[in-house]
Parts: sequence; C-alpha cells; structure tokens
Amino acid sequence: MLGISQAMTNTTVIIGLTGNIATGKSVVRRMLANSGALGIDADDISHRMLYQGAPAYQPVIDAFGDQILSSQGEISRGKLGKIVFNDEQKLITLENLIHPWVTKAIEKRIQKTTAPLVVVEAIKLFESNLIELCDSIWVSHASEGHQIKRLQQTRNMSRTQAMERISAQHPQSEKVAGADVVISTEGSFKNTWESVQNALNSLNDTIQVDNLFLSQNINNSKSWHVGSARQLGNKKWINEWKALTHFTTQELYQHLGTQMILPLFQNKQYISLILWENWDFTASMSAVFPYLMMEEISSTVFDAFHNHAQYNQSEILLLPDRFIASRDINPQISGYTKQLIAELSYPSWREAAKKQSQQDQTEIWAKVIAQPIETEEHLP
Repeated sequence: MLGISQAMTNTTVIIGLTGNIATGKSVVRRMLANSGALGIDADDISHRMLYQGAPAYQPVIDAFGDQILSSQGEISRGKLGKIVFNDEQKLITLENLIHPWVTKAIEKRIQKTTAPLVVVEAIKLFESNLIELCDSIWVSHASEGHQIKRLQQTRNMSRTQAMERISAQHPQSEKVAGADVVISTEGSFKNTWESVQNALNSLNDTIQVDNLFLSQNINNSKSWHVGSARQLGNKKWINEWKALTHFTTQELYQHLGTQMILPLFQNKQYISLILWENWDFTASMSAVFPYLMMEEISSTVFDAFHNHAQYNQSEILLLPDRFIASRDINPQISGYTKQLIAELSYPSWREAAKKQSQQDQTEIWAKVIAQPIETEEHLP
C-alpha cells in the first residue's frame, strides 16, 4: 500500500501498525523502535489532546461540560470515559474533536524526524485518516486464547471481562484482510523479533535500516560509536551482550519488546549496554551494563542516552534515584537538575516520573530537551 507519506517526507517510510486488544501491538512497535524506527502511539497523542493548553481541551469541555473536570481543572479521563463509552454518539463527538488534532500532531512529528522509518500504532487505523499517511500496513495477531490469558495476567481481568472486551471489537480477520504484513505474537519474544526483522528485510528496496546507528559517533570521538539492536541476529553479538548483562537469550529478546536497548562500542568492541524506558515521549534510564559505570565512560553514556532519546523525540530525560544511588556519578555535569515531580511542567512528564520513582519519592533528576508538540502554541 502506498500512501502520501513519501510526498510529505521524501525519505521516510511510514508503517501503520494496528491490531485488536492484547495482540502485542506495543511489543511490535517497540521492536521496530529498537530497529531504528521512530515509534508513535496514537493513543498517547490522543491523551495529550486533553491536557490544559492542548487545542482540543476547551472544545471537549464545551461539548461535555465542567463535570468532566478534576478539582485541578484537568479533564478527567475517568469521568469522560463514563459518559462516552455508554453513548456511541457522544463517543463519535469526542473522536471528531480529538482525532483531527491527533493526525496533525503525528504529521508534524513525522516532518521533524530524521529517522528513515516511522511506525504509527493506532487501534482504529482503518477507521481513521491516519491510514492515508502509511506506506505499509502491519497487523499484530494472537488467538483469542492468548488474548484472554494476557488480559487476565496484565490487566487483572476475569475471563468473562476479557471475553467481553474482545467481543466488543471488530473481528481480527477484518484487520488481517487489509494488512501488508501480519506479525504473530503467540510465540516467544525471540520469535516475534525474528518476524519483525524478516518483515523489515522485505522493505530493504525502500529503506536501509541495518546500520542505522553504526555511523553515529559520540562527542566527535572516532573510537566511540552507537550500535544497532538489529545486530542481535548475529550469534557473536548475542554472546557479547549476554556476557555484559548476564541476561538469558530470552530475556534479551524480551527487553527488545519492552524497553529501548542502546549498545555502545569502542574500537569495534562492545563495552556497554544502556536500557531505557520510552514512555509517551519521556526517556528514563533504567540500567547500564556493566552495572557499575567507570568514571571515564559515564559522560559518554549520558551523551549517548541523550542522543538516542532525542532521536526518538523524547522531551525529557529522567534519572531515578535508584539508578544514581549505586553509582559514583554527578548528573549535574551532564545538565540534570533535581526537581520536584509535582512541579514538572507537563502532565505526561509527571506521570512518567511517578512511574519511575520509588513509592515515597518526591524528587527526580530531570533534563528537559524539547517541548511537547501537542499544544496550541505548536499546533496552531
């Protein structure tokens, strides 16, 4: 399927990713991001359109009334959800207020990216005009039994609740019929990763992603470079990564579907592996291997993390205290400041900081590197 993206971006190929609930869409998106794509979750963008200062904020209040507001003047997704999900017409009204702005924000992010590949995850891809942006349509697939099991394990649903959620959606067969690529997620994370890589290889006439990060050096150093997670298909690199992290092979593939993995090498030798959480355009460093960073490489690790997060259009970098406490490093040298979580200026930044902090933690090391696109200021 050829869309309008090539005319819009000249060099960027856009994958539209969809699939029913609990079929592994987000895992596939993260694996594509670990393969060099810019990952965009349309659902995250939709939530951002309800924040104060977003272009849909006041129109949604005008349509549904002040009763949807919290005591802080924020739109409560819970209150709004109770209204729209019991009334199909009101849901359509809400989508008509939000979705045009979602498309506009996604288009702007695509125009800003330097990535040769973008993946847009959207559960209602076929029902929206987002499909017009896409060059290739990918669908994640899992049997109903797998869907039920996942909903029970990850969302604490009963079997009856899970079946109700599944039956409320259009049959998977409808999405599969419109797909260019179908990724089964019923097997192991390794199986899913290999399916994603095989599908990417079929795009090689259009896009070269194999060595996406390999040409990028750090701090203009000829010896330090950023590696590519696609090298995990090479047994030599698997063994080196396992030696660095002490992960099992399956754990490595699981991380490729749940976090961002950033390998660093010096003079063609891998010496460090960075794991970071990529959630709603926030970047939180979660682990660096070897576990204790040597003083002479700590600044290189921070610079590589910054560059990789910036490539993925992250807006803020976060360093949880549990990460800093075990290392003799000073984040201030790399531009981080200790900030109150409650005073971070953007709602999704606060949510991400709370997710990454310890239960009673009120402060976090943070570094703002970009402002959100989804505001009236940036989406006139």
